Amino acid sequence: RMWTKSPHFQYLNKIDPKMLKGSFTKLTSSLSHRHTSILVWLRTHHTLLNAHLHRMSRSDSPNCPHCLGIAEDIGHF
Repeated sequence: RMWTKSPHFQYLNKIDPKMLKGSFTKLTSSLSHRHTSILVWLRTHHTLLNAHLHRMSRSDSPNCPHCLGIAEDIGHF
């Protein structure tokens, strides 16, 4: 119950309501913490790809270093 009052819950619920339901928990219950974290990063678009790093001023460009003019985001990756 406390989790549903958290601002993090509200934020994640806006991104993907299904992620916080029991079905996601059931699907990830057999996975390691590392693999579950990777799935959450992909679902929330918080990855170490240039598109996200550029938004945080951690990368000079949002583009893929191998593909000219194409953003390095989850869809491209």
